[in-house]
Amino acid sequence: MFGNVSQVKHTGLYPVGVSKRNLVSQLALSEPLKALEVARSISDPWYRCQSLAHVAWNLEDRKQSEKVIGEALAAAYEHDEPNRVVTVASWAVRAMVKKTDRGLSSVVDRLLNQIQREANPVRQADALLFLFDAVFYDPRLRELVLGVLLRACDQMNSWKRPLILSNIALALAIDDPARASQIIDLMGQGRMSRKTRREIATRKWLGPHEFFPYYAKPTS
Repeated sequence: MFGNVSQVKHTGLYPVGVSKRNLVSQLALSEPLKALEVARSISDPWYRCQSLAHVAWNLEDRKQSEKVIGEALAAAYEHDEPNRVVTVASWAVRAMVKKTDRGLSSVVDRLLNQIQREANPVRQADALLFLFDAVFYDPRLRELVLGVLLRACDQMNSWKRPLILSNIALALAIDDPARASQIIDLMGQGRMSRKTRREIATRKWLGPHEFFPYYAKPTS
C-alpha cells in the first residue's frame, strides 16, 4: 500500500483533489501502480477521472489499462451536466486512442449523444473541442466529432466562436492546412483570423492539445 495517500491534505492553495492529481502526475510514469492507488482515492469525480486516465495512459498491460479507463469513464459519468461529462471524459478518450481501445467508437458515440442534451451551443462547443483534441489521431472519429463541433459553432452567438474556430484551425494545420484555411474563413475578417494565419505561417501552436501530464499545446 502507498502510505502517503492518506497524508495528502488540502494545501490552502489547492483542494485535496488537485493535490492528489498532481501526485498522480508525478508517479504515473515511474510508479503507475502507486499512482493508481492515489487516483482511486480521489473523491471528486472530475479529478479522479483525469487521474485514472493518466494512469491508464502509462500502463503497459492492455487488460489493466482498459479496466482503469473504464473506471475513469465511470467517474466522468457521475457528473450531471452533459458538457462536464464530455469535457472530462475526453481525458479517458485520449488514453483510449493511444491504446487502440476496442470500446473507443461506442464511447465517442455515447458522448456525442450526451452533448445533445446540452441546450447551450457555447457549452456544447467548449466540451466538443476537448473531445476533438482527444480523438484527433483517429481520422474517422476526428471527422465525426469535427462535424458536430462545427454545427455547434454555427449556432453560437458569442465572443468564444472565433476563439474555438482558431483552436480547430491550429490543430488541423499540422496535417491538413487546406482544411485549416477553410475553418479560418468561417471566422470572417478580424484580429483573431489574422492572428491564426500568422501562427500557422510560423508553425506555432499547431496540432491538438496534449492531455498528459497536463492539458497544453506541444512545446515543440
